[in-house]
Amino acid sequence: MFRFLIMLSLLLDIPNSSSYRDPRQSVIIPAEKCDDPNAFTMKCLDQNTQEIPSGGEVKRHEKILIEIIQIPGACKFTIPEFLLLIIPPDELFASNKVNWNDATVFNSDPSRTTKYGLEPFTIKKTGSATIQVTPVELKKKQNVADPKTGQNWANYVFESETCDFIRLGVKCDAKNFNNKDQSQKGLTFSWQCVASKGSAPQFCSATNMEKFKDRNALTIPLAATKEENIFDITLKVALSESPGFENSLTQKVRFHVSIGTLKVKCLKNCPPKAEVTLSSMSTVLKAKCFHCDPNVVITWTIKDSKGEESVDYTYLKKKDGLVFYLKAGALKKNEKYTVRAQEKGLEETSLHTEFELFTKLPAPVKNCSVDPPTGVAFETGFAIKCTYFPGDKTFEINSVKNGKTSLLAKTTNLEREVFMLPADVSILVNVYHAKIGFTQAINLPVQVKGVLDLSNKNTDAEINEAVSNKMDEALDLINQGHSGLALQGLAAIVGEYANLPPKVDDLKKSLDKAVMNVISQVNIDCPAKAQQVADTLSQITGRYNVSSDPDISAQSTALCTKAGNVLLNDAKQAKRPDLMRNQIANSVASLSLCSQAGLNVNRDSVEAKNSSVSVPEEVPVLPSHQPVESYPDYTDDEHSSENMAKFEKSTQRMEQICFTNGKMLSFTLLPEEDPIVTTVESVTIVVARMYCDDTSHLIVESPDVNLKPNTDCHFDNIPIIDILICSTKKNPFWYIDNIPMLTPVIYAIFSGNPAGKSSFDLDLFGRSPEKEEFKDALHLTLPVHENASIKLQIHEAQLPDKSIGALNEESFYEKVSTHRIFVFKNRSFSVSFENITGTDMYDIMVTNFKKPSYEQFKSLHKTITPDDNVIDITQINNYDSFWYLSLLPNGIVHSTSNKNYTFSVSTTGCYAWNVTAKQWYYACHGAAGQLTSQNITCYCTHGQIFTGYVIDNKVSFEETLILDFELELKFCWIIYGVVLVTLVLFCSLLFLYSLGREDNILDKVFFVGDIPSYYQYAYVINIKTGRKRHSGTTSNISIKLCGTEGESMVN
Repeated sequence: MFRFLIMLSLLLDIPNSSSYRDPRQSVIIPAEKCDDPNAFTMKCLDQNTQEIPSGGEVKRHEKILIEIIQIPGACKFTIPEFLLLIIPPDELFASNKVNWNDATVFNSDPSRTTKYGLEPFTIKKTGSATIQVTPVELKKKQNVADPKTGQNWANYVFESETCDFIRLGVKCDAKNFNNKDQSQKGLTFSWQCVASKGSAPQFCSATNMEKFKDRNALTIPLAATKEENIFDITLKVALSESPGFENSLTQKVRFHVSIGTLKVKCLKNCPPKAEVTLSSMSTVLKAKCFHCDPNVVITWTIKDSKGEESVDYTYLKKKDGLVFYLKAGALKKNEKYTVRAQEKGLEETSLHTEFELFTKLPAPVKNCSVDPPTGVAFETGFAIKCTYFPGDKTFEINSVKNGKTSLLAKTTNLEREVFMLPADVSILVNVYHAKIGFTQAINLPVQVKGVLDLSNKNTDAEINEAVSNKMDEALDLINQGHSGLALQGLAAIVGEYANLPPKVDDLKKSLDKAVMNVISQVNIDCPAKAQQVADTLSQITGRYNVSSDPDISAQSTALCTKAGNVLLNDAKQAKRPDLMRNQIANSVASLSLCSQAGLNVNRDSVEAKNSSVSVPEEVPVLPSHQPVESYPDYTDDEHSSENMAKFEKSTQRMEQICFTNGKMLSFTLLPEEDPIVTTVESVTIVVARMYCDDTSHLIVESPDVNLKPNTDCHFDNIPIIDILICSTKKNPFWYIDNIPMLTPVIYAIFSGNPAGKSSFDLDLFGRSPEKEEFKDALHLTLPVHENASIKLQIHEAQLPDKSIGALNEESFYEKVSTHRIFVFKNRSFSVSFENITGTDMYDIMVTNFKKPSYEQFKSLHKTITPDDNVIDITQINNYDSFWYLSLLPNGIVHSTSNKNYTFSVSTTGCYAWNVTAKQWYYACHGAAGQLTSQNITCYCTHGQIFTGYVIDNKVSFEETLILDFELELKFCWIIYGVVLVTLVLFCSLLFLYSLGREDNILDKVFFVGDIPSYYQYAYVINIKTGRKRHSGTTSNISIKLCGTEGESMVN
C-alpha cells in the first residue's frame, strides 16, 4: 500500500485534470493507469490525527493533515509532481505544486519504489471548500468556520508578587484563531465583579471595572486584600468583528487576613517547564511562603479530575515540606491532576494554593510500517511510513536484537530517512517532542537476511575476504559523505561474524581491529554518529570481558572517548537536558560498555614476588657486566612493556568516560531529586546533585558504595555540587597490581556548578582561607565481595592460670599475659579472638604505649565471650604507635593449665590509587565494627580511586620483668679515670692507622639497565664505596645520570 501525507495550513485551487503538464517539458504526460477515480482513497485528519468527516468543521489557520492511500495495483506512479488545490480558490494563490522524493537510493526494484512529499498550506477563507488532488480527482468537502473564541482558553492564572505589600492579580490567556499566530489581536475583554462577602464593594463598581476594559489582566488593590473579602470575578471575551461570538468564565477570589501568601513554582515536568506532565518522569514543585509564620508546615495532596486522591502517596518522597517530589510512574496518562499545597493541620480556608498537572499526551504517531518489509543486511535501504502531524518531533530509529538496542539514525523527517539494518532484528522508533520529551515507543517487525552468508564459508581466508569486501564498501560510503550508512553497515557485519565458532577467535580479533580502523576514519561530528560508534564498539568489546586484549582495549577506548566528548558537549548545550533523560541514559549505557575492554578479573591466584637483581663480582664497567634483571610477575613476552602501556591508557580512558557519563546524567538532575544509579555490565554509575549548603547532610547510596561527604561546603559562588561515582567489581589495575580485591573499586569526584559558568572538578580535601584543612572528608562504606577470603595471621599464647580476683598488685605482673601491637599512624585496629568455646571467657585491656596497672586492669577491663569476641580500637594517632594487649582468664570460668588462647589483630581501611607510583597507597582509616556486616567502612583524607583492605598488624609477646630494687648513682674517680684513658688511647691508635693508609678512590662508570615503564622504580643502581685518608667512618659518593636527553646535576 502506498501512502503519503500532506500538512495543510493553506489550501489552493486548480482545474480538475487526470493528466499533468511538467513545467520542465512542453508535453503533457498522462497518468499511467490512473483513470479510475477509485485508484485512491483520501481523508482529512485534525491535529490529534482523528479523521474529520466530509462536511466537518475546521478553523482558519488551524493545521490539518491529508492522507491519500493508493489502492494496491490500481495505479503506477510515473509522475514526479502533483498539484493540490481548494475549490473555490483563494485569490492570493492560484496553485501549489508538491514535489515527490525518490526513495530508491538503495533499492533498484521499481515495483517497490515509494514516493512521498510534504508541503505547507493555509486555509484563508471562511465557508465551504473542496480539497482536490490531481491527477486523480478526489474531493472532500470541509466547512471552514470562525473559531468559537474561548473554547481553547487556558485556565485563569493567579499571580502574587511580593514587594512592600501583597498584590494579587487575575490574568487570562485567550487565542484568536483568525490570526495566523493565534494571538489576542481582534479580541475584546470586559470584566464584571460581585463582592459576595467583605467591605470593599467600591472595587466591584462599574466605574472601576471599566478601567480594565480590553485588558487581559485585572489588579486587585491593596485595600481590598487587608480584610476578609470574597469576589466573584467574570471575564467576557468576544470577537471585535463579530461580537456574537462570545465566551465567559467566572473565578472566585478569597482573601484571609494576615495569613501570608503561598506560591508554588514548577521545577521539573510541569508547566511552564514542559507543555505536558509525563507520567514516565519525576515531577518536582517547590513552595515558597511570603509573610508567613516561620514555623508553618506545608503539606501536599493530589486529586484527579474526579476530585479523588487516587495517586499512591508512596511515590511522593515527603508529604510535608516545601518540596513536592513525585517519582515517575505515579500519574496516569490523559488525566488532569490538582496538586494542593496547604498549611498543615488547618481547614481548607487556611493558607493554600493549587497547581494543575495535565498528563494528556499529544496525538500519537500511527499506522507505521516498514518499506520494504523484507531485505538484506547492508544492502537494502529501508524507510518507515507513519501517520502523524508534522511538528516539533525527533525520531530515533533503533535496531533491537536479543534485548540490545542500537541506534541507526536520528531524524526530524521520518519519511525521508533511509537506513540499513543488521540481520535478524526488529525496529524500535522512539518519538521525542522538543517541549515534552519522550512520548512514544513504536515496535515494528521486519525480516532481514544476513549479507555475509558465513555458513557457506569453509576457510578463514573466505571469511576474511567476505568481511573485507563489505568493509571496503563502508570506506567508500565514508568517502562519499554517507558515514551514517557506513556505521549501520559495519554494525551489521560485526553482528554476523560474531556468531562464528570459538575456534576462529583469532580471526574475529583481527576483524574487530579492522572494523575499528574503519570506524576511526569517520568524522564523529554529531550525537547520532557518536551514539552509533559507541553502539558498534560495545558489540566488539563485549567479547573481551573475560580475557582482555591490549590492542582492542586501547583502540576501543580511544574511539569511545571521542564519541563520549561529542555526546557530553551535546548534553551540555541542550536547552532542556532534563527532557533528554532517556536519550542520555542510552548514551551512557553504550559508552559504559565500550569503555570496559581493559577491565579484568582480579588475579588473586598470583602471589607478588620480589624482583631479583644479581650483580657480578667484577666491577660492572662495560655493558656485558651490567646487572641481570628479572621480573617474574610481569615480563611474560618481549611485548610486555608495550602491552602494559596500552592497558594503562585504556584504564585512564575508562576513568575519563566514567566521569563523562556522570556529567551527562547530572545535567538531567535537580538537587531535590534522588541520585541516579545506572548499572551496565560490571560498572555502576551513581550521580547525585545537591546544594552546596547540604553537603554534610547527604548520603549517596548504591549497590557498591555508600558515600557521605563529611565536611561543610567551603566553596564560594558555587551553589550546586555534583557527586560523580563509578564502581566496578573488577580490577582496573590487574595488569600491574594484584593485591587481593576485597571490595569494589570506587572512582569519586566532586564537580562544581557556578552560576553561568561551566562546571569544574572540586577538591573536597582542600583548605579554605577561613577554615582548617579538612580531615576525613569522605565517609565510604564498601561491601566485601562474596567470594573474597580475608586471611589473617593467628597469634597463640598460653592462658594464665589465675584471674584478676586471685591476684594482688605484686603478683599481677607475674601472671598477666601481654602483647605489643604495632599500628601505623592515622589508623585504627581490631582484635578478634578465635576458637572460643562456650566455657571460655577472658578479661582483657588495651592501652596505648603504657601497660596497665593492677588497679586500672581491675576496674576497666573488658570481658571477651563467644558472643562478644571482638574489640575495636577507634582512637587514632597522627604518628606510628604501639599498644599493649593485656589478658587474664575470667574469674567465673575455671582455667586449666596448659590451655592456649588465639587471636588476630587487623587494620581495616581504604587504599587510594597513586597514578605516579602506580600502586595503592593508604588514604583512609577504618571505622569501628567494619566487618560485622561484611562491609568495610572507612574515612578518607585524600584520593580519587579507592578500594577497601584488611591487613595484619605486627604483634610481639612481651615478657614482664619485675625490678624490686632501685639504682643509686655514686661518683667514682677510679672508674672515671680508666674510661678516659681508654678513650684517648683508642682515638690515638685510630689516627695513627689512617696515616699509613693509601687513598683508594673508586671512580668508575656504571651502565644502568632499563626496565618496563610500569614497574615501580625507574632504575636499579648498585654502588660500591672506596676509602680515603682522614675520612673516618664516612665516604664521599657522587652520582650523575647521563642519557640521550641530557645530564643530571652531580649529587
